[in-house]
This record gives sequence, structure tokens and C-alpha cells, in this order.
Amino acid sequence: MEKRVFNFSAGPCCLPMEVLKEAHDDMFNYKGTGMSIMEMSHRNKEYAKVWNNARDGFRKLLGIPAEYQIFFMQGGASLQFSGVPMNLLGEKKSANFLVTGVWSD
Repeated sequence: MEKRVFNFSAGPCCLPMEVLKEAHDDMFNYKGTGMSIMEMSHRNKEYAKVWNNARDGFRKLLGIPAEYQIFFMQGGASLQFSGVPMNLLGEKKSANFLVTGVWSD
């Protein structure tokens, strides 16, 4: 194995080699399905198991009651920066927004 580096950036951290190996294998043949998890339809039974397991794990880990929905969304920091004020505003209210550079675009 080549030398591994320590990642102290704001993004993802270093993952254990076992995790990387399992992710590698599942990219080619997820749990013996003959296709990558990336190729599966979101309606596929195997993909639904992954999604439900992730949702249930978050619910248990964070103590989220069943009457709350959990959303898995893409977008990273940019989505969060826009989503937080929209959720805090409330209904039928507006706010001014100043574009000051990369983080506000």
C-alpha cells in the first residue's frame, strides 16, 4: 500500500481502508446484484434497503421522532446557506439578500 495522508481539511476525512475496499467492491457489484449502487434506480428494492437503513440509522442516532421526515439532499454548503434563512423566515415573508462573493452566489 502506498503512503496514506492525513486530511485535516473542511471536507471529508480519511476513511479506513476496509471502508474504501467495501465501497470499491460495491461500485462494481452491489451485494451480488450484478450492478453498481450508482446504476440502480431509486425504486430498486436493494437501493430502498440502503435508503431505509440510512434513514432509520439517523432516526435512532439523533432521536428523531417518527412524525418528522428526513430528507437526503445534495447541494452541500451552498444549499445549506440558502436553506437555513428560507426555513427561518416563515410563511409569506421576504428578506433582502446581498451577493458579496463566492459564498453568496
